[in-house]
Amino acid sequence: MYEQSGDWRKAIRVCSKHDRIHLKTSHYMFAKHLEALGDTLGAIRNFEKSDTHKSEVPRMLFQVELIDDLKKYIDSSDDKELFAWWGQYCESEGNFEEAIQYYRQSGDNFPLVRNLCHMENFEEAEDVCLDSNDLAACYHLARMYDRREEYKKAINFFTKSKRLNHGIRIARENNMESELMGLALASNKRLKLEAAKYFEERGSLDRAVELYHRGGRTGHALQLCFEGELFDALRGISENLEEGTDPAIVEKCATFFLQHNQFDKAAALFVSAKKYKQALELCLEHNIALSEEMTEKLTPPKSKDPGEKQYRVDVLNKLAAIARDQGNFYLACKKYTQAGDKLRAMKCLLKSNDAEKIIYYATMTKKKEIYILAANFLQNLDWHRYMFCTFFRLF
Repeated sequence: MYEQSGDWRKAIRVCSKHDRIHLKTSHYMFAKHLEALGDTLGAIRNFEKSDTHKSEVPRMLFQVELIDDLKKYIDSSDDKELFAWWGQYCESEGNFEEAIQYYRQSGDNFPLVRNLCHMENFEEAEDVCLDSNDLAACYHLARMYDRREEYKKAINFFTKSKRLNHGIRIARENNMESELMGLALASNKRLKLEAAKYFEERGSLDRAVELYHRGGRTGHALQLCFEGELFDALRGISENLEEGTDPAIVEKCATFFLQHNQFDKAAALFVSAKKYKQALELCLEHNIALSEEMTEKLTPPKSKDPGEKQYRVDVLNKLAAIARDQGNFYLACKKYTQAGDKLRAMKCLLKSNDAEKIIYYATMTKKKEIYILAANFLQNLDWHRYMFCTFFRLF
């Protein structure tokens, strides 16, 4: 009722005490009323109380062409949004230097870089981009460098703006292979494959292979390795093959290594393809160094079937013999123990000259012949320390 009768102060007083949810609305309506009467100062105060001053005050003062008053109001406000508004106004008027000043105060990096580029102040634009890491600002600067044919800088800022597709386009068009490779490795699969095709067409098979592999086309990457006899690349792919990889692909890689006398690589791939028999034969024939991981993979699982049980024992004995001949006595001891031949296991462990492990193994087996072997070894050492311990456990 007070608002309709024009008694705004009473209306605001009622809102302040009993209807605060509509208090800002009342201040806004009162500000519009004062604006219509030409009372700009009163309108400004009420726009501020209604929290609409950032848009309404510039609009009102601009409409009544009080530009100097508007600038004073913005300068005294210390408000970044108002600084950005004045920056836009200055830019629209062609006053780019003042626009840059207010954009800098507003912290709005994209229009700041846009105006710096317009003024051809690229060095300062670079500083703004590097300090802020603003994606839009970096993208705009990259486009400017692209137009100026400064391609390395363009690629750099396209990368910072995370627009790798534009950087890849520039690198391809200008035969910048090093930059293209770096961008492709950081990009998605589609871009990786496009770059891989580019390198394949130009004969850079090593780069093409890596990108095809990372892009998910492992089969094609392997085919290029076979054609170009790229042993290092093939080995890198084979070492990173996942467990679910097609066994035919893995076996093909192993056969390729075998044909080129790369026996250790072939054996590792036969293991990956679960061709344990071929892998074991290679290890025996070519004395391939066994790692514990590879040995565990070559070890057949336990079974209650008599035939499979005997096969497991035979394989364990072969693995132990290979490890022993290669000087890996701990591994040989482990495999002989799994095969049930603890005496041979102890003899391998004795060759390691590790007194602590020998005592531990003798204690755990609890067999007289093992104790005696351990005692015979230890008598040549500090027998006051070790012999007493060993025979105490024996008796």
